[in-house]
Amino acid sequence: MPSALSNVVHIVTRQPLDERLGSAVRPGECLACFLHRMIGTAQCLGEFTWTEHYRHMRSPRAVALERRLRAAGATCDCDVLDRVWRLNGALLVRDAVTDGLVPPTEPVPCAATRPRSTRPCTNWVAVRDLAP
Repeated sequence: MPSALSNVVHIVTRQPLDERLGSAVRPGECLACFLHRMIGTAQCLGEFTWTEHYRHMRSPRAVALERRLRAAGATCDCDVLDRVWRLNGALLVRDAVTDGLVPPTEPVPCAATRPRSTRPCTNWVAVRDLAP
């Protein structure tokens, strides 16, 4: 009987990744959507752990990815979704209590990117492009 574990190992723990846990990069999934999904289920580890996992799976030649994200202000995976990219304002919903705009409670499907891209899909905007 084949093993449920993949032949891919976590770059920090070196343990086989179980595809049933959802740590595999989905077809067409962009880096930002992958990070959002992983941080929501497996948390940020204070490093670029999930970013590196994504890079190894989707874009192994993007060796400057971490350097590019650091240059944009990120110091770890969760910083990427705070200091580099933010959820597109068109996807935010109005909070019934505060009347403010908040991220939706249900995950937004990834709008997809081309293969081997490390850029976000249209669900995300660059923080540098947002008005202060």
